[in-house]
Amino acid sequence: MTGPPINPPGESLLHDTERSISGTRFAVNRTGFAMIGNGFVSAMRRAVGKRSRRVAAVTVTLLSAVPAATEEPLAERLPPMIESAYPTVMADSLLLPPPNDPRSDRDEYRVSYDRGLLFDSAAGDEAPFSLRINLQSQFRYTGFARSESEWTDATGTTLPIATRNAFDINRGRVIFSGHALDPDLNYYLNLDYGSLGDDRVTILLAWLKYRLHRSFELHFGKGKVPGGREWLLTSMYSLSPDRSLATTFFRPSITTGVWATGEPREGLKYQAIVGNGFNTASAGFRDLDDNFVYGGNVWWEPWGEYGGLHSDLHPHTEPLIRLGASLTSSRQSGRQFDTSAPEETFIRLSDGTDLTEPGALGPGVSVTDYSILLATWDAGFKHRGWGITGEYFCRWLYDIRATGGLPDSRQGLFDHGFCLQGGRFVIPRQVELFSRTSHVFGEFGNGGEYAGGLNWYVRGSENWRFCFDVTHVVRSPAQQIRTGYDAGASGVLFRGQLQTIF
Repeated sequence: MTGPPINPPGESLLHDTERSISGTRFAVNRTGFAMIGNGFVSAMRRAVGKRSRRVAAVTVTLLSAVPAATEEPLAERLPPMIESAYPTVMADSLLLPPPNDPRSDRDEYRVSYDRGLLFDSAAGDEAPFSLRINLQSQFRYTGFARSESEWTDATGTTLPIATRNAFDINRGRVIFSGHALDPDLNYYLNLDYGSLGDDRVTILLAWLKYRLHRSFELHFGKGKVPGGREWLLTSMYSLSPDRSLATTFFRPSITTGVWATGEPREGLKYQAIVGNGFNTASAGFRDLDDNFVYGGNVWWEPWGEYGGLHSDLHPHTEPLIRLGASLTSSRQSGRQFDTSAPEETFIRLSDGTDLTEPGALGPGVSVTDYSILLATWDAGFKHRGWGITGEYFCRWLYDIRATGGLPDSRQGLFDHGFCLQGGRFVIPRQVELFSRTSHVFGEFGNGGEYAGGLNWYVRGSENWRFCFDVTHVVRSPAQQIRTGYDAGASGVLFRGQLQTIF
C-alpha cells in the first residue's frame, strides 16, 4: 500500500477540512492531522543542490503518506514507503549509495580498534583520509624524603629543599594521527595535559610528514630536538617511571622547525633537524632570537628491528643491538623560558644553577649569549628477557657573552655524564626487575642517582603497566617538573606509576 501522490501547488492534500494561514495549508482529518502545506512543499522542492532536492522529495513523500486511523500503523508502512522511494529518488546519492553500487566499499568508512580508535575506509591507503585516536595516561605517586633542608647555588643564594608527598596526573596525552589527501601525507597532533602545573592543555607535538621515499621523509611542525636516545623515545617506554637524572640534565627540548627522517639502508636510520632553538617548547614568537638549532641523530640496528622499549618485553631468542649517536648545536640569547611548561628544561651548571641566573658565573656577571654543543652516544642490548641500555653525554658551552666582566676561566664550560640501566623479566612478559644509575660531572660539582624497581605488565603488553622505583639522589644537578628531580636536592625519591596506552 502506498501513500497518496505529492500534490502540486493549489490542490488539496486531504479532502476533509482546509485552512490557509500565510500561504501554508494545514489539513486536519477527522481521525488524524498532517502539518504539510503547499508552502512547505515548495520550499522543499526549491532546496539548493541536487542532493537536497532528493532528500526533500523523500521527506515529502513520507510525510504526505500519513495514514488514517483505520489504515495500517505507520511503523508497519514506513519501511515499504522508504524502499519504494529509494530507487527513484536516492539511487545515485552519495548519502546512501545503493547496496550494489561498486563505490560502496570504497566510500564506506568504518570504526574499529587497531592500536587506537581507528576511522578508516575499506579502500585502505587509497582512501583520502584516515584517523587514529590514542589516549595515554601516567598517574603517579611521588614521595621525596630529603636528607638536607637547603642547598647553596653558584650565585651564593641559599635555597630550601622541599619534601614531596602527592598524587598527580604526570602526563596525559590525546593523540590524533593518520593520513589526509594523499597516502604519503601524514599528520600527527599530540595534546598534552597534567596536574603538575597550571593544568593547561597544550600542543606538545604536531607535524605534517610527506614520504618521498623510504630513505627520505620530510616533516614540518613541532618536534623533539635530538639529544640522547632516552629523550627521543617516548616517556611511555622508559624503563623506570621517568627518564634518568643525566638525560634530564643534558637533553634539549622541543622546537618548531623542519626535519627529515629515513632509512637509507636496512637497519640504518637517521633524523636531521633545523629549528627555532635548543629549548623553545614554550617560547612565543616575541621570545625567539634569530638563531637556529641544528641537530642530527643516527642509529643502527644490524640484527633486526630493536623497537622503542628498553625492556625485552617480547623475549627475543636471538640477540638484538642498537648503536646510536647524536650531535646538536645552537646559539642562545637572553633568559630561558618557562620551567613549568611540559617537557621544558633549563640549561644548568653541574650544581643545578640556571646558567642565565645573574651571578651564576661570578659576582655581578649575567650571561646574555652563549653557544651550546651536545654530543651523545648510546647502545642497547636485548636477549631472552634481558634489556640493557647505556648513554654517554658531552656538553660544551662556549663563546659565552656576559655583562659585568666575565672571568677568563668562565669563557667556556664542559660537562659530561652517563646513564646505565638494565632489567630482566623474572616472570616472562609480566614482571621485570630493573636498576639504574646516572651521573653528571662538571666544573661546578658532581651529582648522580642510584635506583632500583620493578615493572608489572598487567596483560603482557606495554599498554597497561604498573611501575615502582626507589632512587637515592645525590646533589641533583637536574630539575624538571615531571621527573621528580629538583636542583640541589639530596635524599630518597619514591615513585609509583600506573600507565595506560590505548
